[in-house]
Amino acid sequence: MSLLIAVGALGLIRMHQIEARLDHIAEVNMRKMTLLNDMAESVHVVQRVMRTLILLGDVPQAEKEREKIVAARKRYDEAAASLDAMPGTEAGLALRRKARDLAETVRPLNSELVELARAGRAREATEILLKRDIAANQAWIDAIEENVAMQKTLTATDVEAAHQAYHNASTMELLLIALGVAAALLSGWLLSRGLLRQLGGEPAYAAQVASQIAAGDLSVEVHVKPGDRSSLMFAMRTMRDNLAGIVNGVRRDAEAIAAACAQIATGNMDLSARTEQQASSLEETAASVEELTSTVKTNADHARDASALAESASDIAVQGEQAMNDAMHTMDAISESSKRIVDIIGVIDGIAFQTNILALNAAVEAARAGDQGRGFAVVASEVRSLAQRSASAAREIKLLIQDSVGKVASGSEQVQRTGETMRRLVDSVNNVSALIGQITVASSEQSGGIEQINVAIAHIDGVTQQNAALVEQSAAASAQLKDLAQQLCDAVASFRLDSAPHHSAAPASLAPPRAAVPAMVQSPKPPKPATRRLQGDSNARANTEEWEVF
Repeated sequence: MSLLIAVGALGLIRMHQIEARLDHIAEVNMRKMTLLNDMAESVHVVQRVMRTLILLGDVPQAEKEREKIVAARKRYDEAAASLDAMPGTEAGLALRRKARDLAETVRPLNSELVELARAGRAREATEILLKRDIAANQAWIDAIEENVAMQKTLTATDVEAAHQAYHNASTMELLLIALGVAAALLSGWLLSRGLLRQLGGEPAYAAQVASQIAAGDLSVEVHVKPGDRSSLMFAMRTMRDNLAGIVNGVRRDAEAIAAACAQIATGNMDLSARTEQQASSLEETAASVEELTSTVKTNADHARDASALAESASDIAVQGEQAMNDAMHTMDAISESSKRIVDIIGVIDGIAFQTNILALNAAVEAARAGDQGRGFAVVASEVRSLAQRSASAAREIKLLIQDSVGKVASGSEQVQRTGETMRRLVDSVNNVSALIGQITVASSEQSGGIEQINVAIAHIDGVTQQNAALVEQSAAASAQLKDLAQQLCDAVASFRLDSAPHHSAAPASLAPPRAAVPAMVQSPKPPKPATRRLQGDSNARANTEEWEVF
């Protein structure tokens, strides 16, 4: 496995190296050669166009040729800029600088030739072309071609290195594959010897022993080489011995389980009888609690009636208190009215007094007048007499009113004392009503609590009868478990062992059930009604609650 991983990893590394070299050739070397060829082609185009311009002179067709020079220079500049942006060797960078210097020297000369051709000075342009421009352009092209040749050399070197890397990788892969095949053969031989050593015998013999053990023959002999403690055959012999011990133990335990199941069945029947007695006692308790509940409910009803009567008396007392308050307000109003009448009578008395004075003055004036005032004096005398009678009547009314005011004040005090007594009576009635209300609440709570107790006892009664049904089911299950234990004993007996199983545990465990039977027979029988109810409830609830309540 390690060799396979090594072969794969080495192959991936070599392929990655070859891919890197090919990428460098395609993306760097070939790109540089393409850019250099574009630069050389641009110089050739400019050189050809200049010769054409010298021949044409200043004609309309010459303008198109000059545009070719501009386009060629633009193409050259773009290619040179792209080439300068790429990495290179020292020699390559030197050739780039050389071409750049020659371009800066030759371009002004080319521009001069273009201007001479445009001016129609073909002779001078031809002379400069032959003496200077051709040689300068050729040096420029030679510098570019030299860089192209160097790139071709570098590309050839990279291609050769890629071929060499592929050859080395192929050789190494073949060597590693051969080494892996040899290692696989050696590993297979060692593995077969190790498997035989781990089996501890021939595979056919191991299969035969395993088949006999699977068939239940635990008496089969398992042959193991001396000193072998780790082979499969030794493990199978150990398994055979352990299985024999387990089967013996299971056989003894199955017999003990059968005896225990018999004891459980007997105990469950005894428990069923006691559960029936408990159900009967719970029925009697439930009846007593129901009577107590009825008594408490009656007391609660009487307390509620007393509370209603107390509330009615409280309402009547409140109404009486309200009537007394209204009487007090009426007496106060009468007292106020009497006081106002006294004031009015005082005003009338004053008017009568002033009228008397005026009548007296009128009589005096009439006496002075003599016979002319005699009639007026008679009138003044009558007026004075009337004023005196009015004053006398007013004084009598005032005395009567004052006496009435005194009596009203006395009655108001009595009404106030009566109102205070009514308020105390209302407070007492309210206190009695509150106490009766508390008694009613307590009686209701007692009634509710006793009802809950009754419900709980009924629930306990139902649970007890369900338990009785479940005890019967448990007895049936115990009998079934006993049958299953016997079947287990029969199943274990199918194993063949070196020695016969021992049955010493069965008689000892079967003795207690016989002693438990009389206890069940001597237990007292429950009352017949409880028995009938137990049977009915057990049939109705056995399928709903099952073993949860039990």
